[in-house]
Amino acid sequence: ASASLISRNSTFSDNHSSSDGGGVAHAGGVAHFNNVTVAYNTAGGNGGGLHFAGSGGFSITNTIVADNDDTSHSPYRNGTADCSGAFTSSGYNLIGDRARASNYPTTPDGCTLTTATGDTLGGVWLLTNYLTYYAGLGALQTNGGTTLSRSPMASGSGMSVDHGSPNTPGSGGSSCEMFDQRSQLRPVDGGTDGIARCDRGAVEH
Repeated sequence: ASASLISRNSTFSDNHSSSDGGGVAHAGGVAHFNNVTVAYNTAGGNGGGLHFAGSGGFSITNTIVADNDDTSHSPYRNGTADCSGAFTSSGYNLIGDRARASNYPTTPDGCTLTTATGDTLGGVWLLTNYLTYYAGLGALQTNGGTTLSRSPMASGSGMSVDHGSPNTPGSGGSSCEMFDQRSQLRPVDGGTDGIARCDRGAVEH
């Protein structure tokens, strides 16, 4: 679409595109995601989960883009490319696999992200090892709400629980949304440290 795209507390999961962007494909207008989960989508083209080909700018905050599959595996030399295009971060996002091509300078990355505080970016090289990140999400179900979602599992099971912004939810900037996709108030202490901090993605653990 060429119009603006604003999404909050939304789950894009288990979708398939024969072309670009298995979960979301956007071109043209300004786009912004806050507390969105883009996971377990597949694309036959570029960006297993998220694809941006516009010039208006696409910013993401407290968002999960992970566990997607770009089945074309091209033109990336590595990885499965959770996303394609150029994105701007406002902080605290998880990108599972950018299909980083740093060891192959003539080959493009799956996606690029202007990073900010709290981002976790997979698809990077550590010596000869290629590192990706797992979101640690449960099955696609209602999770106590009225719409389908994927709830993050325990804090040791991935990179979602207690990894969102530490700022007061709903306070602007990089803060999480005040309520999650199920209308549950944020934050909830999903770990074992006794400190309530919101999670990345659409659903609070």
